[in-house]
Amino acid sequence: MYVCVCNAVTERTIRNLVAEGYHTLDEIQALTGCSGSCGRCRDHAEAVIEASLARPVRPSLPVVDPSNDFPLLNTA
Repeated sequence: MYVCVCNAVTERTIRNLVAEGYHTLDEIQALTGCSGSCGRCRDHAEAVIEASLARPVRPSLPVVDPSNDFPLLNTA
């Protein structure tokens, strides 16, 4: 869904930028132009940023025991 029609910025674009480490509207505006024209999208853009920050940015991976890399091969 478009957040900023003036600069063709979508929710996905904002979520991806937040995941890359850009956490403020000023940072995202500098990269995309979002809310830099008419400003009507400012509240929506800030809401998408807030929602994105509330979620884990990257899912954590399970910890693997390096001494048992191939558990199916250790049948002895």
